[in-house]
Amino acid sequence: AGPIAAAKFFAIEAGSPEYLGGALKELYHAQAWATVHAAIVGSGAGLPALAGFLGRVREGQDPGAAFDAEFGAPVATFAGRSAAYAVREPWVTVSVELDRRVVDEDPEVREMPRSETLARLGDLVANNGSVSGPSARKHFERALRLDPDQPLALAGVGTLRSREQAYEQAAAAFDRAHHLAPSDPIIAYRSARNLMRWVESDLRAGRERNAALDGRVEAARHRFRVAIERDPTFVAAYLGLGSSYLFDDPGTPEAAAALDRARELAPLDPDVRFARAVLALRTGRLDDARADLEALTAAPADPARVRFVRHSLERADLEACLLYTSPSPRDERRYLVCRL
Repeated sequence: AGPIAAAKFFAIEAGSPEYLGGALKELYHAQAWATVHAAIVGSGAGLPALAGFLGRVREGQDPGAAFDAEFGAPVATFAGRSAAYAVREPWVTVSVELDRRVVDEDPEVREMPRSETLARLGDLVANNGSVSGPSARKHFERALRLDPDQPLALAGVGTLRSREQAYEQAAAAFDRAHHLAPSDPIIAYRSARNLMRWVESDLRAGRERNAALDGRVEAARHRFRVAIERDPTFVAAYLGLGSSYLFDDPGTPEAAAALDRARELAPLDPDVRFARAVLALRTGRLDDARADLEALTAAPADPARVRFVRHSLERADLEACLLYTSPSPRDERRYLVCRL
């Protein structure tokens, strides 16, 4: 598929279907990353152009026209430039502090070590649905041959092992990565998700709760909190933290607070709504549960969003949610989840 047209590209927001999922998700995120990276570093215009672009947009100018004016080319043409830029050697990284008012025009620039380049390429491949895991694994292995303590590569190995349901081996890789990069929110989050998947796997297999299983839950919560501390807008980390209490203590205030914050940050995210509904079911708040379930199944004006919500519901893991509800088939809580 070709690049997304400028008008549509700049209209996509954090709650848009193209951002959260659907057929254009991979294309949008790839185009967004490539556009920003190539524009700042590869275009020659650099951060002053980015500052000018943001200033024009704040003043109400059309984003496509503003981009063209500051970078000298329409955003769609950056697809070809970005592809050429991405395969060049060496790569560099740019650390930029952005908010709604200020752009740092004097960022730290450093050459990216080859091991980090390979680890980041592996991560890109591992999270591209059209590319298989073996290609990503090769990148991670090459990175670790160059630097056995490359945390991104270790976390990448953990991600692949977790997908293979080898949760214990994944946890070992994530533990090393987290030890080497304790403030990295992505590594902390992925480590926590692996621990919770391990717990969920044991529950589905009918294993009894024990100290080891409870310890994994607590370790996961700690790492979700690390991810949130390092990135207070990390929706998935709030979702993971809140959902972890469905396992043992849904009434704890931290569970509701985490899911409430996730909803504030991503009000249209169906996974957040679904988790809030299940938490409400587990704590007997049926009216709150109905409100979130109705929000999931309501038909907004955007047909693409309707399709996205339906797709999300189709792939929802209802079995895991049923583990947290009453065993009685007559119980209204179980009925609501089954109905969804």
